Amino acid sequence: MRNDDNLVTNGYENIEKIYLIWNADWSIGVQAAKDFVSGIESCALCAIVYSGVKQKTEWKACQATIPVPIETVYKNKITGSLKAVVKEDFPAVVAETNKELIKLMGKAEVEACEGDVEKFRSALEQRMRKFT
Repeated sequence: MRNDDNLVTNGYENIEKIYLIWNADWSIGVQAAKDFVSGIESCALCAIVYSGVKQKTEWKACQATIPVPIETVYKNKITGSLKAVVKEDFPAVVAETNKELIKLMGKAEVEACEGDVEKFRSALEQRMRKFT
């Protein structure tokens, strides 16, 4: 875990990992990328993280400030307890603590960010404070 006292006060102190679960299957990930580039958006999380086929500069800066590992997972690759927490609410953001998995954001919350990295960061921190 990276040390940053300012971020720890924003709700990360009990979080060990964050999962970003795409609303796309691994086998069609390339197709999902093509659809996104051509304006056919199937994943609101993609709109936050990517601009075309590259990660947004704003996302890279945001990710660098998050003091826990972030793992991205395609929806058809989730298993076990992660699948039980997310159910079919894609895309999703899930926090892993030393005790449990907690769904922080589902489709509605991610879509409410409207592809804006800062709105996503703010919503993520707000949701984490409710669970820590």
